[in-house]
Amino acid sequence: LPTVSSLLPSSVAAGGANVPVTVSGTRFVTGSIVHLNGQPRATAFVSATQLTVTVLSTDLTTSGRFPITVVSPTPGGGTTAPVNLTVLPQVNTTSPTSVRAGSQGFSLAVNGAGFVVGTVVRFNGVSKSTTFISSTQLSASISSNDISTVGIFPITVLTPAPDSLTSNAVNLNAIPSILNLTPLSAV
Repeated sequence: LPTVSSLLPSSVAAGGANVPVTVSGTRFVTGSIVHLNGQPRATAFVSATQLTVTVLSTDLTTSGRFPITVVSPTPGGGTTAPVNLTVLPQVNTTSPTSVRAGSQGFSLAVNGAGFVVGTVVRFNGVSKSTTFISSTQLSASISSNDISTVGIFPITVLTPAPDSLTSNAVNLNAIPSILNLTPLSAV
């Protein structure tokens, strides 16, 4: 039977363009076909230990772990045990991108890809009350305590269990506030 030992890359960002993936293993033959999440994909035979496949952008709309198997023809063929390709949620932008330190709490819009129901926004590593709007947008409540000091705070998203996948980080800047000027007049 053929085997799959690794994928390169083993994880990709949701919402991206087509991605070539190298499948490494043993006993691949001309006619071996890579299946992604049970669906056959156009496969290029490189050697008995390597195949390449293009993961389409349409496969990258949802975050999660998706099984890749190789099916080889008989005799001596069969289906490999699965190895997961991880599609990570992606944060592209936030709105706002900066706020005044010490100001009131606000609603943070997080835009990206691969969000699923139950995905939460994390502010500086802490999960926030989050509203799922779509697979590309979330809204989170950021409190005045979160932005009480000047700083750069990473914004990520975390998908629900069992996958529990964390996105890349985009920074929110809490900038200084000018409370008063001294002297009040100048010559």
